[in-house]
Amino acid sequence: MTKPRTQISRYLYNTISLIGIILAAVATGLIIAFLAMEMITGVENPYLGLLVYFAFPGMLIFGLILVPIGAFRVRAQMRSGAPSEIPPFPRIDLNDTHKRRFFIFFVIATFIFVLIVSIASIKGFEFTESTTFCGELCHTVMTPEHTAWSNSPHAKVKCVECHVGPGAEWYVKAKISGLRQVYAVLSHSFPTPIETPIENLRPARDTCEHCHWPEKFYSGRQKVFYHYAPNEDNTPREINLLINIGGTPKTPHAKGIHWHIGSEVTYIATDKKRLEIPYISVKEKDGKVTEYMSTEKPLTKEQIAKAKKRSWTAPIVITGQLTSTVRPGRRWMRILSAATSMHRFHM
Repeated sequence: MTKPRTQISRYLYNTISLIGIILAAVATGLIIAFLAMEMITGVENPYLGLLVYFAFPGMLIFGLILVPIGAFRVRAQMRSGAPSEIPPFPRIDLNDTHKRRFFIFFVIATFIFVLIVSIASIKGFEFTESTTFCGELCHTVMTPEHTAWSNSPHAKVKCVECHVGPGAEWYVKAKISGLRQVYAVLSHSFPTPIETPIENLRPARDTCEHCHWPEKFYSGRQKVFYHYAPNEDNTPREINLLINIGGTPKTPHAKGIHWHIGSEVTYIATDKKRLEIPYISVKEKDGKVTEYMSTEKPLTKEQIAKAKKRSWTAPIVITGQLTSTVRPGRRWMRILSAATSMHRFHM
């Protein structure tokens, strides 16, 4: 009656399996201990989260993989010496007391393992979606951006709500992009400061308009911005601004900063930062197309046909001179940079 127990124990008593058991036991204890400490104290640390939700679960899985690898190696060696006594595959006989107990232990251990890994996965997902992960874990890289966000009107909005948004497609894209960013941090190959505009950024209409939907804003709004001079008296001054938000967008009489939502606006940028914009096209609802050309650096028809055209989803303002194929004498349109709110519009 002791032979089955001896055989099962013999499979596990090897260097590889013992290392796996130790790693799995230590990782499980650390995960439980740190999760309990986090729940009791309420203290969240980005580096602690990195260990609890990624390093320790990985250590647990790696340890549990080593256990059967070591056991099968021992079994293969034993079978090579006595192939007639040991069958090719393990036999599960629940009528045998020791095998039944081992099977029950295996089921309970598997349940505990799945439970721990599931909790770690859910908490790990929440951790990667937190501003702590985005702004503090990569503190050397994102310090300026995190500081600006902390002092902005969007300080209660998570980074991922604007930079990733809802849906599995952009979540996967963000995580793949995140792997490249991790490599850039580890190899110290990231640009300083972070360059803009950011390539392959999700359109603002998929993210920003969940809160700032155009129908919410109408008429004009008055905003007062307070500033203080860097002198001994910190002399105050204020900017009293009347914002021409306009009427209801997507209507024939739309005006103000949301007029472009009812139209299809595309543009061509000739530089990486998209500050040199020699061509803009506006397609109205009735199909009428108005093209604006730079008087200083006009593009040829061939250049316009070959150039990459981008959709314009940001508010635009008048700042320069344009000539138009339909309405000449109109003013140049440029991106509105809302520096006071630390918000960068997407294009």
